[in-house]
Amino acid sequence: MNKRRLTNTLSCIVGVCILVFSYSAFAQQTSFNKTKQDGQLSFGYQWQDANGQQQQLKFSVDSSEFLSSLERFRSYNLERANRELAHQLNRYIKQQQWRGVEVQLSPRQKNIRIRLKNARSQQQQRDFEGQAERVRHYYQQQWQHYLDANNYQYISLPPGETGIIPDAVSIAKQQQSLFNSLITEVGETLRDNSRQSYTNFVGQFIQSIPYDKLEDDINSRGDGFTPPNQLIYYNRGDCDSKSALMAAILRPIIPQAKMAIVYLPGHALFAIAMNASDADKTITVDGSTLVLMEVAGPTLMPAGEIADSSAFYIDNGQYTVVEVN
Repeated sequence: MNKRRLTNTLSCIVGVCILVFSYSAFAQQTSFNKTKQDGQLSFGYQWQDANGQQQQLKFSVDSSEFLSSLERFRSYNLERANRELAHQLNRYIKQQQWRGVEVQLSPRQKNIRIRLKNARSQQQQRDFEGQAERVRHYYQQQWQHYLDANNYQYISLPPGETGIIPDAVSIAKQQQSLFNSLITEVGETLRDNSRQSYTNFVGQFIQSIPYDKLEDDINSRGDGFTPPNQLIYYNRGDCDSKSALMAAILRPIIPQAKMAIVYLPGHALFAIAMNASDADKTITVDGSTLVLMEVAGPTLMPAGEIADSSAFYIDNGQYTVVEVN
């Protein structure tokens, strides 16, 4: 048993799942400021750590580069995706000059239908069926291209829930270089320190950033996702967003460490390979032991200590691991 007892429940209110904690140490951001001058954005963060000590990070970035990255990012929307894909499919059919097949949207745009037209002969029927098969193949290609181009990924959670969510790992890798000055500041603060110290310092910094609630439905959980640069700029984010920021900062600092984002029903954790104690909550990925960490906040929780509700899903195998490196 962990010496610091944590009690929590998973409460669902108006379709939103929120981790509710009863614990003495909550992440407290005591100051946040940002200024823009001469093309530079400067950020200042102060927070109180688990020991009650005041911590701070100050860094500057190129404003244009920092804000332009993924500025058009949008959450996944099934109806919009179907409209865009249906348009591409019908344009493809027109380019091929096919007369025997057409693509239709269902009345509520929840589904795409590939419909064969009436054939006048068996040979024409076979031709139409061949056209339809090629359209289906093209649809599969365009579907994957649509996910990749928009930074989405398909995910499956045991025991069988599936959906489309933001590709947080891909986004973290794309934006990693934006945080070079922040990474340098973290290094100068901790200097020659342990992997655990770096993980806990960065984790508590992120825990102290105000939390934006996450929709519970797997196809809506991306509605609150904020790319790491926007999380820093707006000073708020949900658990998926904070896990992506954690990966973007820690990956260059500890490149040799295996890392992952661990998805649970309605929640996400960060995981990193490092020395674990018997009390630490861990998972095994390809033979490596990864220590779990709650980065969502507001509770200050060191690596290895997670909410009881998260532990329930981990213990019952109801999670999906997406490796960072």
